[in-house]
Amino acid sequence: MERIYTIKNKWLRAALMMIAFIPVFARHCWRKGIAGRIILGLIAIPIVIKFFPSFPSSEPEVGYDIIDMSDAYDSGRERKSTNYIVIHHTALMSTQKTSILAIASIHMKQNGWSSIGYQYMILDGKIYKLHNDDDIAPHTEGYNSSSIGICIHGNFSKEKLSDNDKKKLIWLIRMLQDKYKLDKSKVVKHGDLNATECCGYNININEIRKCLKNY
Repeated sequence: MERIYTIKNKWLRAALMMIAFIPVFARHCWRKGIAGRIILGLIAIPIVIKFFPSFPSSEPEVGYDIIDMSDAYDSGRERKSTNYIVIHHTALMSTQKTSILAIASIHMKQNGWSSIGYQYMILDGKIYKLHNDDDIAPHTEGYNSSSIGICIHGNFSKEKLSDNDKKKLIWLIRMLQDKYKLDKSKVVKHGDLNATECCGYNININEIRKCLKNY
C-alpha cells in the first residue's frame, strides 16, 4: 500500500500552500500585461522593503572626529593639484608609545624636513589633521606637490592593521576621494611611488581599494 504523508500543523500547511501559489500568481499577473505587472510590483515592493530594509551602500556607515593640528604644522605652500592619496606607516610597532610631537621632532630635527611629513595621521585610535588638505607636506619624494599623505602608527611589515584603524583609514580616504574626485586606482602605498617598504607588506592595497569608490 502506498504511504501518504500528511502535515498535521495547519500553519505549516498554509505556508507551503502559499509558497506553491506565489509562482502561479506571479506568472498569471505577468501574462495580464502592464496592468498585471503593476499589480505584481505593488505587491512585491512592500515585501522587499520589509525583508530587506537596508541596501548595501558605498558610503561609510559612521563618521569620525578629526583632531585639527594644522595650524602648528602648515608649510604655507599650496598644492595646485592632487593626483594621489599615499598611505604610509610610522615603521614603529603599534604597541610602542609615541606622539605627534615626537614624530614631528624626528622629521624636522633628524631628517631636516620643513615640517611633519603627512597631512593626516591615525594614532592611538584617533585621526589627526597635521596640514590643511591643500598644503604641501614632505611625505613622498617627487610627489609632494601632487599628493596627500596619510600615515598610520604601526609597522605593517611586522604586524597587521587593526580593524578599527582600517575603518578609519577607509573613511578618511573616501572623504578625500569625494573632495578631489580621485579614482580608487589613485590610492597607493608609499612603496608604489618610491623605493621603500612603506607602508608595509601586510597592508594589501587591493583590499583597501575594494572598499573605495570609482569615479
